[in-house]
Amino acid sequence: MFDKLNFFKKKDELSKKICPECGGTLIVRNGKYGEFLGCNNFPKCRFTKNIREEIPFEELSVSILKHINIISGEQFCFRCKNKTRVSGLGLLNDETQFLTKSNLKISDYGFDVYIVPWSEIIGQFDDNFKSYIHDHYGIERRFSRTIGESYYANTCKHCNVIQGDNFVYKDTGHGSPFNYFSKENLIIEQIKILSNEKIISYFFDTVNSPILYYLPRSEIKKSKYFIQ
Repeated sequence: MFDKLNFFKKKDELSKKICPECGGTLIVRNGKYGEFLGCNNFPKCRFTKNIREEIPFEELSVSILKHINIISGEQFCFRCKNKTRVSGLGLLNDETQFLTKSNLKISDYGFDVYIVPWSEIIGQFDDNFKSYIHDHYGIERRFSRTIGESYYANTCKHCNVIQGDNFVYKDTGHGSPFNYFSKENLIIEQIKILSNEKIISYFFDTVNSPILYYLPRSEIKKSKYFIQ
């Protein structure tokens, strides 16, 4: 269960930071592209800082039990303006175990489904799975001029333009189905694991700010594909 009291306590801690330009207090604000730290003396002081710069990351290994869950929804392509499907790996609370921190749960991060970008974990899956998500979800290895390198990313099914990780998973305020405020229906495709578990490592955010769970607006579908 999401601990709202603990979440707002963490936000208060972020808000105690001092503005380096005017000496004011940095407060958590919500903008077009998500949350950020801004000075309380705005508009006299326009200092801002990406809130993610204040969020520490920790690499942890998790054991995924029962199913690999692909969570997906639709958003408008920034290029052709048509709706296209975007997806990520969904870690569900009752199907995920942290290996080095046995008492830690996905729900401790404030989510019932923790969404992991394909670019961060695709190398931990075999070529058959890469082919599967390419054929069914349009995940391709493409070059991004924004970051100056290639990575596995969502692409538009209409114009084939890359839908960058930043706008799909992070700065989601522009219409991503993974935005906390979104009412977009989501689909969770469950791919059965034939062995006992699938282990992956990922850099988890230690602070997050969900106000809406994903499961209440998700439809779960069983898959005929299997993970070995």
